[in-house]
Amino acid sequence: MSSVTGSTPAIDSSPAPRRTAVLILRGWSDPVHRWGLNIPGGAISDSFRDLVREVFPQEEAGELLVPDLDLGTFSTADPNDLVAGLLRVVDARWNSQPFERLIIIGFSAGTLLARNLYATACGARAEPDGTVDASAARPWASRVERLVLVAGITRGWSISSATPALVRFVAPLALFFLNQWARWFCGRSPVLKRGPPPLIQQFKRGAPFVIESRLKLLQVERHVRQSAAGQLPHTVLLLGSKDEYVSPADAVDLGPRDGYTYIEVPESNHIALLHVQHARSTDDADKQRRAEQRAGLLLRALTQSPAQLADVAMKHADIDDWLDDMDRPVLPPDRAPEDPVDHVVFIVHGIRDNGFWTKRIGREVKELARRRQAPPRAQGSAPRTLVVSAPSPSYGFFSMWDFVNPWGREEATYWFLEKYAEVSVRWPDVPVSYIGHSNGTYLAANALADCRMVAFQRIVFAGSVVRTDYPWGDLGNRVGSVLNLVATADWVVACLPGAFERLGWNGAGVGGAGFDGFQEAADNQNAEATAPEVHNFCFIAGGHGAGIDEPVWPDIAAFIVDGTLPQQTSNDPARPRQRSPWQQRWARWATWAPLAIGAVVTGGAALLVALTDGVWLAVLAAAYVLLINNIVRFY
Repeated sequence: MSSVTGSTPAIDSSPAPRRTAVLILRGWSDPVHRWGLNIPGGAISDSFRDLVREVFPQEEAGELLVPDLDLGTFSTADPNDLVAGLLRVVDARWNSQPFERLIIIGFSAGTLLARNLYATACGARAEPDGTVDASAARPWASRVERLVLVAGITRGWSISSATPALVRFVAPLALFFLNQWARWFCGRSPVLKRGPPPLIQQFKRGAPFVIESRLKLLQVERHVRQSAAGQLPHTVLLLGSKDEYVSPADAVDLGPRDGYTYIEVPESNHIALLHVQHARSTDDADKQRRAEQRAGLLLRALTQSPAQLADVAMKHADIDDWLDDMDRPVLPPDRAPEDPVDHVVFIVHGIRDNGFWTKRIGREVKELARRRQAPPRAQGSAPRTLVVSAPSPSYGFFSMWDFVNPWGREEATYWFLEKYAEVSVRWPDVPVSYIGHSNGTYLAANALADCRMVAFQRIVFAGSVVRTDYPWGDLGNRVGSVLNLVATADWVVACLPGAFERLGWNGAGVGGAGFDGFQEAADNQNAEATAPEVHNFCFIAGGHGAGIDEPVWPDIAAFIVDGTLPQQTSNDPARPRQRSPWQQRWARWATWAPLAIGAVVTGGAALLVALTDGVWLAVLAAAYVLLINNIVRFY
């Protein structure tokens, strides 16, 4: 990046002032000035408003729009409701006095609202078909000329290697407290017995609102390119070089970056970007220089074109160097959106799994696709083979504790939603299918339930830990068909998630579809036309991994590529039509497995207390706790 001078550059001026509306959106959290702490919140400071007012004086801009948003520390507001309120604010301003251009400035969490606001105003919908409803567009949407995202979290916030140690330590504790506060004290539902999630949780990397905002922006970008209707606003992202809350990976989009300018502000932390001070406000020469740098870059971001900002902007080729290895795109960087791909198939592993089988099933799917013909891309063109991309990203080792812990499963779901958005950006018109095993089945089912813009053409589940009463019919045409491979002796599913469901422990959020099958599969004949076809294949002989064993790979590939269901003969021991008598007996006892496990653990602790005392009791108790901890966390 080129060096930034301390002097404030000249501001471009038009021959005649254009009436401009400027919308400024605050960040999250309230200030703390007690107990010896002095922590500024995310509210827009007076100095920031004054600086914006210098760029757009009263006679040109009228009043600045700085709405009072529910973004306090303990807020449990729905971000979609906040966007709806912002639409009403801008609508009222437009109806009272139309403007010629609109500048939207967002700080920190407010940048997510800014992006969603613009996309929604253009007619983007939270639907998986990826089209803009032009009839629903606001009349002022085409007047949005620029988005300035200050300390932006365009991909949502995350705790990463770029986060300072103190923040990494405090953040999980603070988030746990906020989640419990929202769960028990904020608008508790008499049915759910809990409140909504805290707002900050809904701005996390991969959260549904974040993903929907990105995909809605993609709708708008495609609509503008295809219809040649106007142009996209110039987006400028300003990130402090010392930002302690927002990592570079949080502030950049993966995929095409045309129309975006990224600027790193030297010697600035998170809040310094908001509290802009003028040179006359301090006698400290060093502080004065830094203040002038920040003020100068903000003024340029508000007024100058991409070409004029080139001397301070990061080169697009260098942006990926900001990212951690785990943040890098799951697909090769040389893949362009126009690559001739006809079908994308996600293949995702389960817990305690190295995931190598995902690569091999992906190869099986692609090999079968190469033997199929795809429709010609243009009239009169030659036939061609079907091209399938089969990304098999890994979320790493996932322990039993991560699976039992609802927050662990939520983290993994958000991870998958991020990968889904990446594929949608690269191949926006390509159908997506899914192959998942164990916890991988939960990720797909939970992603479908949480994010309205997720859709799959076909789904294959093996060793499924999804509830048997999962409401496939409620998804409409977002899912085409589902193949659920049920194993004869999947005691992992039967004794844990399946038992939780049969015992009525609905709070666990998991179930036994990998052992008992989906209930809706029996109702396919009476299902609505738009409901997905759900097929239970009963049975694959074997345990938890039977559905992803090598003999089943061709059947999985055939269903994904052609929709062909597996075959089953009457005397095939590898694919019996019913369980053996002893397996049926074990299935009945499996319901009580969680209680038996709890009794064994408790009984072991009681035995230690009964047989030992003094120092030996302390030593053996510590060893026992360590053993249980290692089994749960590392098995």
